[in-house]
Amino acid sequence: GPIHVFAGGAYLGAASMIETGPGGDLTLPFGSDNRILVKRTQLPQERRDAGMIGRDRRIAFGYRTTVENLLKRAATVILEERIPVSEDSRIEVEQGKATSPGSTLVRERPGVLQWNFLIEPGVRREVEVDYTVRFPVDIVIAGLQ
Repeated sequence: GPIHVFAGGAYLGAASMIETGPGGDLTLPFGSDNRILVKRTQLPQERRDAGMIGRDRRIAFGYRTTVENLLKRAATVILEERIPVSEDSRIEVEQGKATSPGSTLVRERPGVLQWNFLIEPGVRREVEVDYTVRFPVDIVIAGLQ
């Protein structure tokens, strides 16, 4: 049935609760916490067009995500980034060396990298991901041209 969600005396909103048996898991929609700041920035892109010798184009992408904990306690953060997955054998996607260490691939979600970390109060942490897309010059990829 309907529920009203409160946290620390603040009203967060209304939602519907599904029927859950005794001892069952229940997920409540508390929303984002504005005391954990997250900023994602696209890094400069590198493009290398086909030349005299090569017939491939390469485009390197990079992103930096900054997480800052403004809570008075440590917080566990799960950060996910997506790297494209090619379904065409002519298009190659390679994870870059500048990708922050400590990530794991989410097995059931191809192309998703996940970092799990504890961030102390007042601490800011940066995570970077980069990848290169390589493809023949005669292929047009929507969003990359």
